[in-house]
Amino acid sequence: MKQLFKKKFIFCLWLLVIMSAVLVSAAPVFATLNPWGTDTERDQFKEATKLGNVDLKQAIGNIINIVLGFLGIITVILVLYGGFLWMTAAGNEEKVTQAKQLLMAGVIGLAIIIAAFGLAQYILTNLITATTTP
Repeated sequence: MKQLFKKKFIFCLWLLVIMSAVLVSAAPVFATLNPWGTDTERDQFKEATKLGNVDLKQAIGNIINIVLGFLGIITVILVLYGGFLWMTAAGNEEKVTQAKQLLMAGVIGLAIIIAAFGLAQYILTNLITATTTP
């Protein structure tokens, strides 16, 4: 079982390295593409659909920030609930064990969310700077 997991992990790691190399080398090509045609066509589309002027990369970044913020709020609530259970356990070992598990899960979840937020910020910042034309 461990060997299969190790092989899948190494495969995913190599796939990530190869895809990142392809995307980095193709960044100048993506920067020159204009999928909306002329500026007037883009303005007509924005007026017809009532969409804002936010770039797609920034919109995706905003969505990721909102989702990670929501997950962070849920994790903090989980930690608070675990602390509440521990304080109201009144010496009951089952409730204390459950509270410890909730607190540990909350702390691990918060660490994962913070790491995901940092990684998403790093990737989106580099993506935006790589694809914008100077």
